[in-house]
Amino acid sequence: MYIGHYAAAAVLVTLVPASPVIPLAVGVAWPDLVWPVLVLMGRERVTVGRNDPLQRSIRFDSYPFSHSLVL
Repeated sequence: MYIGHYAAAAVLVTLVPASPVIPLAVGVAWPDLVWPVLVLMGRERVTVGRNDPLQRSIRFDSYPFSHSLVL
């Protein structure tokens, strides 16, 4: 999941070499940093299959605002 976010940062660093890397890394990881907060606040809901050790059955019960164009 993180690969897509950091690929965007890598492209930005390649296009603009003078850009600072740390703010770009935080900027592209922002949806993943904000997501647990939204889940704890109850804004987003997920269901996790407790019997699946690989966690392949994660289901979003509400619209994922943290990973939408709204954010």
